[in-house]
Amino acid sequence: MKSFFSAIVLTLATATTVLAAGGDPLPAPTKKGTPRDAAPSVYNEGLALVDAGDFLGAEAAYRRAIALDPKLPEAWNGLGHALKKQKRYDESLAAYDKALALRPDFPLAMQYLGELYVETKQIDKARAVLAQLRPLDEQNALKLEEAIFVGSVDW
Repeated sequence: MKSFFSAIVLTLATATTVLAAGGDPLPAPTKKGTPRDAAPSVYNEGLALVDAGDFLGAEAAYRRAIALDPKLPEAWNGLGHALKKQKRYDESLAAYDKALALRPDFPLAMQYLGELYVETKQIDKARAVLAQLRPLDEQNALKLEEAIFVGSVDW
């Protein structure tokens, strides 16, 4: 069984579909008439700050993006990721819950929520998230499954 998960880990390590920062950049808005239109750019700033290891700065950027557009699930997911990296698990959980309330089929938010449950030793909850995630996105499901199997996450 371990060799199976070793192969999965190797495959996942070489995958490049999701940035380490917690998501993919959002495209620039086609119009720039309202403050809400700036939210994707501010969200992208948060991604860059996470890549640089500045989780406090990323948190601030994600909070600014949310202030501009409270219905941007990527910003809530990014906030959850930045808070998780700071080990502020209760706040991270609330952010993931908000991301998933806005987009219930958001695979990356589901994966990260499941990993948060693994990190906080709530394995049954992580397995429940995995069951919801598996039909939506096999790659993210495999990452969560490996974290559950190992009993920890490598953030």
